[in-house]
Amino acid sequence: MRIVAAVPCYNEAPHVTEVLDAIAGHVDHLVVIDDGSTDGTTELLRRWAQGRPDATLLGFPENRGSASALYAGLRLVAGRVAIGELDPDDIVLTIDADGQHDPRYIPELVARLESGEADVVWARRDLRTYPPHKRLGNWFMSRFASLLSGRRFFDVECGFRAFRARDVERVLPLVRSRRYGHCQELGVLFSLMGCRLDNQTVNVAVPVYRSRTRVIDVVRNAQAGAGAWWRFWNWTGLPEPPKPRRTRLLQWTAALGPVLVLLALLIGMGVRTIYLGADSANNYAHVWYVYESLVTSHVLPLRIPLLDSGSGLTFPYGLAPWTVGALLYGFLRDRAVTLLMVVAVSALVGTVYRTRLRRDLVLTGIFVANPFFLNGILTFQFSFMWSALFFFLWVVAVERRWWVPATGLLWLTVSTHPIMGAASVGAYGLWRWRAHREERRPLAVMAAVAGAAAVPLYLYIFGTPALSQDSLWSIATETVQTVAGRGTIVALPFLLAAMPRLARSHALRLVAVGLLAATLATIAEQDYLGLFHNGRDVYAAYFTSPQFHPGAVYRVLEPNNQEQGAYYVMRHGGVLAQEFFSQAQFRRSFRYAQYRAFLNLHRVDYVVFNEGYQKEFHTNELDLLRSLCAEGLARVVYRDPGGRFVVYDVRAAGAAGVTPVLY
Repeated sequence: MRIVAAVPCYNEAPHVTEVLDAIAGHVDHLVVIDDGSTDGTTELLRRWAQGRPDATLLGFPENRGSASALYAGLRLVAGRVAIGELDPDDIVLTIDADGQHDPRYIPELVARLESGEADVVWARRDLRTYPPHKRLGNWFMSRFASLLSGRRFFDVECGFRAFRARDVERVLPLVRSRRYGHCQELGVLFSLMGCRLDNQTVNVAVPVYRSRTRVIDVVRNAQAGAGAWWRFWNWTGLPEPPKPRRTRLLQWTAALGPVLVLLALLIGMGVRTIYLGADSANNYAHVWYVYESLVTSHVLPLRIPLLDSGSGLTFPYGLAPWTVGALLYGFLRDRAVTLLMVVAVSALVGTVYRTRLRRDLVLTGIFVANPFFLNGILTFQFSFMWSALFFFLWVVAVERRWWVPATGLLWLTVSTHPIMGAASVGAYGLWRWRAHREERRPLAVMAAVAGAAAVPLYLYIFGTPALSQDSLWSIATETVQTVAGRGTIVALPFLLAAMPRLARSHALRLVAVGLLAATLATIAEQDYLGLFHNGRDVYAAYFTSPQFHPGAVYRVLEPNNQEQGAYYVMRHGGVLAQEFFSQAQFRRSFRYAQYRAFLNLHRVDYVVFNEGYQKEFHTNELDLLRSLCAEGLARVVYRDPGGRFVVYDVRAAGAAGVTPVLY
């Protein structure tokens, strides 16, 4: 085994020959690179190397930077390995010629490398003689390299290191730095290539402090490390770098972990007749009513007299999937909605995997691990999932220039979820318009046809009572929140596709953070309830009692993810005082006069108060109901034997004549 040292030099005339003599006593061969010195170093090196078979001298006519000089020496070493002059197991040292690296530590670096416990040994300097700002900069650069590489660095900026000649061949195709960025670059690349790197064991004293680095070099070095990270994971035109077994394990974990979690969620959802989620009851109620109307009246209804005191819309969104669900309802009953949700999520992931992410399991895992996506599943965002599926199918049709199917898919996207559908197709359509001038005419025709077909739908949707019952600020805030959160689900596949070889080792971290965030958000909102509990009819006994009156108006107060009770009230002929939208629920505290005016305005006959409602929303409505009972304006007409809910008759409290008060 031979030891070869690569030593870059630049303007080191006072002590260069002394340093080289000291290094030569510990190695078999020196490759000295003169980086365009102007102080006489070049002549000194020529005289020193003359007649020395253990030294090779390279030189640049002008200064190119420390990294350029070092890499020239390493390329010479790699070339000698390629022709058999050096063995792949020979040791390569890099050491500076300015005297700050004491050659007496070379045997310690070599011994550590030969121990077999490390593939790259990186000296760690004693920086106590360095000024504070230099120590701070070194700490920052070491932390940055640790972040990029996944390995702990303590002194990444030290150029005193040892590694095998075979690893030089692997790393050289990806190096690009010119000045001082080789420390960051080599540290990141060696680590990502699976080398066991030790930057802690060999501690060295610094005989002399010399530094030509400036503040701007910190930025350049950081750029060098980030560039090395990017090039490694976007390796093109060259043989694939070998990945260690642990990295491959991280890849599969990053890919399969989220996919297995998704599979478990879909199985847990699919076995439920009614899945309990924040947005689930709305879908079951609308699909059931459309089915009943088709069976009894043979028409597709536009309004639901059982919603919002008789003024609710049948299709505020979900036109196509709700209609399909109604057609399947006769065979599958409520399970039709549950299974259609499973189909939408599965098809969405499959479409993104095959078309946008080019069948990359790791990128698909990151897409699935998006906390907004997981939360969308757990809260049962039925219409949005179908709209997102139609959107990605529309993108495929546009990219393949299938303009007729694209027009239909565009209309399905916006009609299924008017807010997110319009935002998604608008953003992608504008990008497509700017990037592909030759497609502008068919894009304009498609948008005009689909837009004209969507105008009646939007005019119809703007008639929903929820829009007139809430403030413009509240509606705008809700819209922005919806687009921001769900927009990440639509945008993420495009961002991931722009990074086709995203770092697998870092993917696992992204996945872990995403899953943790999703889990915390889910637990905080208790939207996971549907995975463990079926949507039972807790009011069944009440519906068969003489205290229940079909046709009466009911205000049903339930936890956000247990609104199946309101759905069952509709199925038994009760009229809901509100729609299922959160902004139409008025889950708030009222003043006494406001509350009576509210009951009067919505013509509420009965208030059904579920025990879980107060725990989630903390309003004063229960206190107001008790006050009305004490005044004889309301009374309890039914108490659930299990203590789960109480029904109040509030007809007297909301009787005509109560002065309306703004609420």
